[in-house]
Amino acid sequence: MMKFGDGLRAQIYGVLHSPPVKRILPRVPFMRDIYLGWNRPHPFDREYGIETSGFIEARALAPDPETGKSMHCYGGSQPGIVRRVLATLPDKSGLTFVDLGCGKGRVLVVASEFNFKEVIGVDLSKEVLDKARENAAIVHRRFPGRTPIKLVQGNAFKLRPEGDKFVFYLYHPFGREGVEQFLAGVEDKIQNESAQVFVVYCNPVWSGILDHSRVLSRWSAATLKYDNQEIGYGPDMTDTVVVWQSKPARYPAQRGATRHVYLTGPMRAELETSPQSMH
Repeated sequence: MMKFGDGLRAQIYGVLHSPPVKRILPRVPFMRDIYLGWNRPHPFDREYGIETSGFIEARALAPDPETGKSMHCYGGSQPGIVRRVLATLPDKSGLTFVDLGCGKGRVLVVASEFNFKEVIGVDLSKEVLDKARENAAIVHRRFPGRTPIKLVQGNAFKLRPEGDKFVFYLYHPFGREGVEQFLAGVEDKIQNESAQVFVVYCNPVWSGILDHSRVLSRWSAATLKYDNQEIGYGPDMTDTVVVWQSKPARYPAQRGATRHVYLTGPMRAELETSPQSMH
């Protein structure tokens, strides 16, 4: 249930994130912190008793400068958006969920709320994975009946897990080359009609690469609003999320799935306007 304070905060941030205001205020030193929502302790952390908040630059996550060039920063996805997207996916019981560039594991905790066969997080940074393991242990103690969270240290876009039934999640974790290598791995896995793969790409800056895949087709595309209590804990108030499914398509595409993705900056993807955005 939305509280009065949540509604007021939504109105205030709506003004702060309007294009005319957002073009000016981030340039003002003492106003810049308004837009650094990732650094604030997220309500989700308080709910679970974990720590997934914070902003970490790519160079602090990579083991070497060269690898860092292909990576992007860590900032946790909004749980409400992840939860709504995963809830729309068909039968999840036989699928393995994989978060590529999982950071401290916020998305993995949300995924554990669902009945996935496995929940796996992959990241290069030992430091953030150590925190993800701590968080996973806390969640497992509180909810022993959930699918356990597994963590793997490694290059996320070169991951080749066993099996052919997956949900891959990405929050713009790496650049063009990384997305191309990830897609090559997905295409290797989809070699027969029994394979079932979904790719959930939040802030899909490189969506065009997946759109041109010979083995994937668009299943949905939406502009999703932050939950009211999450406003102020991320860089904006909405996220674009596009989902692809493996071919041959088992499920009819949702209305508006093929809408064009355009960039409003080097790190921000949005959808062409449509009345069919999800709320």
